[in-house]
Amino acid sequence: MAFGITRASWERGGAVCLSKGRAGNARVWRVETPEGAFVVKDFRKSPWWIRWTWGRWMIGHEYRLLKALEGLEGVPQRVFRVDAYAFGMAFLEGMSLGDRNQRAAAERLGNLPTSFFFKLERLICAMHRRGVAHLDSRNAKNVMVLPGNRPGLVDFQSGVRICRWFPRWVKRLLWVSDLSSVYKHYYRHYYNGHGGFDDGPGGFPQSRARILVGMMRLRKLWVFKGYAFVSAHKPKDYELALRRKVLGEAGGQ
Repeated sequence: MAFGITRASWERGGAVCLSKGRAGNARVWRVETPEGAFVVKDFRKSPWWIRWTWGRWMIGHEYRLLKALEGLEGVPQRVFRVDAYAFGMAFLEGMSLGDRNQRAAAERLGNLPTSFFFKLERLICAMHRRGVAHLDSRNAKNVMVLPGNRPGLVDFQSGVRICRWFPRWVKRLLWVSDLSSVYKHYYRHYYNGHGGFDDGPGGFPQSRARILVGMMRLRKLWVFKGYAFVSAHKPKDYELALRRKVLGEAGGQ
């Protein structure tokens, strides 16, 4: 038993269900304790063929990735196993970048400072130095805006360990995949709706935009998308504007 949390802590009431899970995903609970709030991911209520196979593997997989990132600011800490079907971690206070983007216009939150995205870039690089690639940070729900406009990352179930024996091109592809997600969020955040970007002179250099455009071209080859499995990607306005920006400044190359 870690931090006073047992299965009874959430199954007998007193906990908040953050996600009921679907398909191969765990149920997610928020559990309050005297030592603070924790999140528990649990496959115990999944169908047996998921619980005994995929569920057990995913719990161990994500637990090991987060243990490899222990002590790294911006990712969940105090990670612990409950049993074969569940593990827990400290709750990250804040809101997801996706939720903030949705609320920004209605609540007049304004743009995040560009420093947020520079810090997110450094967090990704620090994570890779620990041998972990996230691979789902393109999803704005997995990027957190923590107090003080600090970045965070959650939901590592799609992540992988970067093994030493991986070919160099594989390591680079993992690195570019995660970093391009930072630049995607950056340019989408500052797109002004009129074909330009309001990031100002202190933003990312043009080289970052080229990395994102290169990854956008590569992603055309990947037709699988979420639970729809197959989806034709339709370029968004900010993506078209970014291509014009990069290709225009590169002389149409």
